[in-house]
Amino acid sequence: PHAWFHHLSSFKVSRGFQCNKVGPSTFVCHKQSHILVLVLYIDNILLTNNNPALVYSFIATLSSHFAMMDLDGLHYFLGFHTIRTFSGLFLSKHKYVTDLLRKFQFHTLKSVCTQCASRLH
Repeated sequence: PHAWFHHLSSFKVSRGFQCNKVGPSTFVCHKQSHILVLVLYIDNILLTNNNPALVYSFIATLSSHFAMMDLDGLHYFLGFHTIRTFSGLFLSKHKYVTDLLRKFQFHTLKSVCTQCASRLH
């Protein structure tokens, strides 16, 4: 895994990507007025920017160097269910929480209201 990550990282850097301060798996490439963001998590790659042609071009370049499969639109990533809206992406953890409740058999329990301070002094 480390050799693969190093090989992929070297490839991205050779294409103008720089490691981002967010984390070692986040890379950003500035091309004129466009920004291409690549997030790598284990064997999943999330690639996005503000120019679809640039994304498809980079996917083609990436595919010529690595065995990969393009799953097209983003639906579920790192526990987030993603829904594309007119104004951007809506991120939801509903499925993750529901799956977690089912795993520990808490999905049949009744909810209870608890009081919570609305202002802190």
